[in-house]
Amino acid sequence: MSPKITHITEKDIEILAQKLGKNQKEKIALIHLLKQEPEKIDQILDFESIKRYILEAPSPIPISAQLYFHYLGKLALGKRGLKNQELISYITKLLMRFLKMDSFVPFSRLGSRRNFLRMSDLLLSLEKTADSMQAYQLHHFIADYSLFVCGLFKENIERCWNGSPGMEFYEGLGMRSYALAASYPEAQKNSLQGIFSFLSSAFKEVRFALNEIQEQFFHFSDISP
Repeated sequence: MSPKITHITEKDIEILAQKLGKNQKEKIALIHLLKQEPEKIDQILDFESIKRYILEAPSPIPISAQLYFHYLGKLALGKRGLKNQELISYITKLLMRFLKMDSFVPFSRLGSRRNFLRMSDLLLSLEKTADSMQAYQLHHFIADYSLFVCGLFKENIERCWNGSPGMEFYEGLGMRSYALAASYPEAQKNSLQGIFSFLSSAFKEVRFALNEIQEQFFHFSDISP
């Protein structure tokens, strides 16, 4: 598992260097170092001055959403002893993907004429498909979506609006779907077999970390998953 952070932008590197460098020479040296050895970025994120800058700034800061989500994931997962860089990167990408509405487009109309995603549509499509690649993609998507809604929409799920499934349903579905996704050759081909297997076994702990991120840093209007 590589410690390299792959989703940090050059602008992020420049901002971190600006915050840490005491003079222009140090700032330039830090930019060069972090571009040459991006794995050191994760060490820099542990600095108290960076923590204060990201979490306590009185106004929006110019770092990328990728770096912000990475930092929140590192913080919340780390509190639970989940400091694996591959896991942090995966959760960062999951948040980036699902907080964009177009993430739902590939599956939003499966088995339905509605323009919004329903888990029942996905499960029905999974039962009907005979295509191994589509089955893998559906297991992967269902697992990620279950973790996302359990993590960021906990209160909505717990209300069980209109007889909708509760937390145990989404947790069980997420764990099973990650385990099934890990069993496909595509998972091994894309180096996802290990992270899928881990998320299947540690689903609740990762969900708790996402709950903390949502409670402390996010706010959503009421919405039913």
